[in-house]
Amino acid sequence: MHQALVKNMENEQALMRKARALQKDLSNELLKLEKTQQQQAENDALLKELNNQVIEVKKEIENINERIAKIKAEAQALEQEKLELEKGIMDKEAEEKASLIP
Repeated sequence: MHQALVKNMENEQALMRKARALQKDLSNELLKLEKTQQQQAENDALLKELNNQVIEVKKEIENINERIAKIKAEAQALEQEKLELEKGIMDKEAEEKASLIP
């Protein structure tokens, strides 16, 4: 009976050691999980910030493209006006030459 008690006590001690080791492993895994969750939260915040920056850059690009289109339209209008003025000058010169010739 004494031997059975000793054996039982040894088994109990072994189980306690194993339980402590498992508890320590669980604590370590919980710390890893908390660290991973914190990193995930940081990554999510960074991703949100980057997405906001992408939206802002797209808006800026859209504004720039609108300005480019407006400038192109203005340039075309000015080019047309230039051509009309040049034609007017040429017509005036032709009229003056014609009036000078008897």
